[in-house]
Amino acid sequence: MKKSIAKSLDEIKFVSFKELLLPDNDKIRKLKSIYGMEVEYLDFLGPLEFFIANYGITNTKLKDKDVVLALRRLRDNLDKEISFFRDELEYNLIMTLNVSLQIQRKITKHELMLVIKYILWAINNRNWIGDSRAYINWIANFFHLLDGDNKKKFDQLYENLGKEYSFSKDKIKTLKGENLDYEPPPSEIILDKMGSENFDENKNEFWSPGAYAQTVSPADEDFEEKMKYFAGDIDEKKENNCKKCKTPIGKHNLHWHEGMCDDCFFKEYKM
Repeated sequence: MKKSIAKSLDEIKFVSFKELLLPDNDKIRKLKSIYGMEVEYLDFLGPLEFFIANYGITNTKLKDKDVVLALRRLRDNLDKEISFFRDELEYNLIMTLNVSLQIQRKITKHELMLVIKYILWAINNRNWIGDSRAYINWIANFFHLLDGDNKKKFDQLYENLGKEYSFSKDKIKTLKGENLDYEPPPSEIILDKMGSENFDENKNEFWSPGAYAQTVSPADEDFEEKMKYFAGDIDEKKENNCKKCKTPIGKHNLHWHEGMCDDCFFKEYKM
């Protein structure tokens, strides 16, 4: 047993996933994401996220891309025995999931795939920050594992982002995962839900082509301009027109609603 594995994992033997997972059914297969159902799947999300945070703090050279590769390998090899996972990170991740399934309620393979997809989506969502450990540090901060210089560097990074993109203090706090009372507006919930459903977990980019919004990457020449209007502002000047109905729209809709007003955008995607 590898030294970095929690003691509790030493006390539980690996059980084949085919013995732990429930059979899928048509209702479950229709699920595209567990966005909005995080509490329902907390028994599986929580241990995985906490392990990533704890492991990432201990292993300072670990990058988000390493976690992505490990999760993909885990996802694609659930039929393998534990001896297949020789890499320390992969071994720990697979055992964390295996133990969760042994001691918590049972779920289907499709649900488990969605749990993994959700974390991959969450990692991808922080690509725009421009830090190779953006997700690792964010989830570590969420679990209050950052301290000393690590916490100072984390706070400073988000303070700098706030200045660069003119984010409010509440917005910065929300981005850091520290504003637990934040209630996102309906439009933001819809966008996140659609983004999580359309996320292509095999692509290495900000959002996949064909998703609900225009693909954006930090490499885009107008990336900074787009990010200024990510949150939207009810007082924003409407100097453009909806490409469908010609209703005046602001730059948030121009960049993030594919050039459509809210009504046309939601109608386009049957929301």
